[in-house]
Amino acid sequence: MYRRAQDVGFALGIAALYAATAGLGIALTRDPGVASIWLSNGLLAGILLLRSRAEWPWILAACFAVNVAVNIFTGSSFAAATGFSVANTVEVLIAALALRPSLTGVSSLGEPRVLGRFFLFAVVIAPAVSAGLGVVVALAATEGPSVGMFSRWWTSDALGMAVMLPLVLGLRPAEVRQTLRDASWSTLAGAFALLIAANLLVFAQSRFPVLFLVMPPMLLIAFRLGYAATAAAIFITAAMAVISTIMGYGPFTLLRDLTMTQRFLALELVIAALILTSYPVCAVIARQRRLLREMAASEERFR
Repeated sequence: MYRRAQDVGFALGIAALYAATAGLGIALTRDPGVASIWLSNGLLAGILLLRSRAEWPWILAACFAVNVAVNIFTGSSFAAATGFSVANTVEVLIAALALRPSLTGVSSLGEPRVLGRFFLFAVVIAPAVSAGLGVVVALAATEGPSVGMFSRWWTSDALGMAVMLPLVLGLRPAEVRQTLRDASWSTLAGAFALLIAANLLVFAQSRFPVLFLVMPPMLLIAFRLGYAATAAAIFITAAMAVISTIMGYGPFTLLRDLTMTQRFLALELVIAALILTSYPVCAVIARQRRLLREMAASEERFR
């Protein structure tokens, strides 16, 4: 009985986080009907990967109820709100079930095979299936889907999965402790201050296309701080890019002939490039550190 109460309490806590991220997505929405970035599904998929399968029903049920309430709050009918929530739940389940055998932590993204599966299932297939179901639900509703709903839904969910799921895995206590063991607080603060300064130079103005300035501090964090810090750095970069693009600043606004959805698709490609560049670097550095530790231990045994 006590264990069941714990499961329910944990599920309600996750539902509250789900509601908070959903509210953030709604607050950043500019095009009607679809959020600019939907972080909630990435959050939920990451949490499912960290929990046992026995806890999944409680977590999914609580987040499903919250999702229905959020959809109703934004003006959907109960039937449409339920249908959209089913689409989101299917997306989360596809990503969690496909990645569970291989993606055991954020450090697993350093393996090319796991990184490829992550992009294929979490960033491409799962959001596409969800977007297709969302269009079907909208067609069944009286008003019908808006123009470009599929592409906006897919872009929003794919971007949320790409930045949020690794962040959830990276915030595990073991990953955070490893980051703090590998670097001092001054190194941590200095690297993230440099990242934020570079992002401000890139995204707080619209005169110069200096998107390349994001890469040096990102690689520095990957070299010095490891997987968890890299996941946080990618999330911070994506958040600043999304907010600035919505407000009409940054290099993506220089693409004047593109719609907002197309600009977010360009942003998604940039985030994908950061992920594909940074996590393999983390893997190389982690292997090097492990080799050095093994050599030091071997020398100590020899002495």
